Amino acid sequence: MFNSVNCLEMIDHSSPSSKMKSTSKLHEVLFNAFPISWVITKSDHHYWDYDIEILDRHTPKGVHFSLIISHDPSQSLNMTTDALKWYMDEADKPVILVNINIKDGTSSWLLLQDYIQGILEVKNTHWRTMQQITLEIPKHHLLPASMNKFISSVYYGCELLYIKQFYNYFNNIHKHISEFLNSPAEIKRAIDLEAARSSLGQSCTSCNSNDPLTELIQEADQKIQSSLEQAQGMKVLDPKDNRTAYYCISAAMDLYGSRASAEIRYTALGEMSFYDYLLNFMKTFESLTPRTNLLAVAPVEHKRYFSAIQDLTNLIIGSINEGQIIAASMLTIRLADTYLFALPYLMSCLDQPMTAPLMEYAQSLLMLAHEMASLMEYPQNLLQ
Repeated sequence: MFNSVNCLEMIDHSSPSSKMKSTSKLHEVLFNAFPISWVITKSDHHYWDYDIEILDRHTPKGVHFSLIISHDPSQSLNMTTDALKWYMDEADKPVILVNINIKDGTSSWLLLQDYIQGILEVKNTHWRTMQQITLEIPKHHLLPASMNKFISSVYYGCELLYIKQFYNYFNNIHKHISEFLNSPAEIKRAIDLEAARSSLGQSCTSCNSNDPLTELIQEADQKIQSSLEQAQGMKVLDPKDNRTAYYCISAAMDLYGSRASAEIRYTALGEMSFYDYLLNFMKTFESLTPRTNLLAVAPVEHKRYFSAIQDLTNLIIGSINEGQIIAASMLTIRLADTYLFALPYLMSCLDQPMTAPLMEYAQSLLMLAHEMASLMEYPQNLLQ
């Protein structure tokens, strides 16, 4: 990657004393730049050198970030693309690169996720195909002179990683649906499956014979559909009604879910995930006060509603894979609803540039849902 503290400690210097002095100097410069209240822990992680927790009166639970230490005399540093992709796609904390000039004792820094998203992906959309990237650290990002901006960037990095979860769910579903819509073979398979289901349903209702299995499926579908209609008549933004609606569907699924058709089963499970999302999202954001922010909320609280979105996206993918495109279309509308519902809450907590894409994502999901539904309703348009 480049010469980090970990790399420095493995370099075979001309003498042991030279190695110890160089490493000691890097540590000294680093620790003198940060407030003494911060908890700095040496890390054995492959991609960074330190784990740091900010503790002050504004963050009673602490805010965590990771640090990479470089000792390049210039402001231009080369980093492997694999490392940058990991920071952007896998890291769950802000990662800041600090470059220390041992000669003059200056330290400059760069928030990597912000640099990747705000500069690299804008100026070089094909950066992921390269072997390494040259990073330019702003000359005015000096420590300790820019410490306030450094701290603000850590907070911004946490918010960026938070909102990126919404981005990732959309990108995953958008990719999956687009691959389906661009695959004639998959479309034909889905149309054939839908035609077979329709044909089976028509033959069963027109004939005089009674198929016990078909009757069981029809009964199960009717019972679950009745629970869905009952739930949809409730005020699901009210916590009490939300749970009543959820358990109404859940009870029907417990009794009839194993015998229900795939379409009704996917739809019911998707509704339950959506109601779970609404409840946990509202609980989290209604607990915020003017003196607290997203970072003050325990991660487990955020995880509850993000898990519900994850469940919803898994159901969409599963329904597409099974050729249940009508169900996939309905669930995709629900996923769009999660973004539309979250938008006003997030706009009150985060910067406009962060939240603006959510409206575009919701609109895109609605268009994809419409395209899938139209595909099943008017297959002859495609086949012609």
